[in-house]
Amino acid sequence: MGVFWLSFCDPDLPEGQRFLGVVIVRAKTFEDAVFISWKRKINPGGQIAFFQVPTDKCYAIKPGEMNRLLSREEAYLIDARAQN
Repeated sequence: MGVFWLSFCDPDLPEGQRFLGVVIVRAKTFEDAVFISWKRKINPGGQIAFFQVPTDKCYAIKPGEMNRLLSREEAYLIDARAQN
């Protein structure tokens, strides 16, 4: 089981509106992570970029930030915590 960061965008929207949000879920594979995001109705659609969060960086993700659609600002905060 790993922690996956899924970033959603819609390249057909005007610049500045393409980012749709980030979802962080625990899953076995990327495909499972996408399925979980659809099942929980937190997948806003669009294209998906993803990565598996390294185990040593999972501390930066608070429990309330998992399994929901995050804003750009929330995603930046998590990233900033992981850099420290």
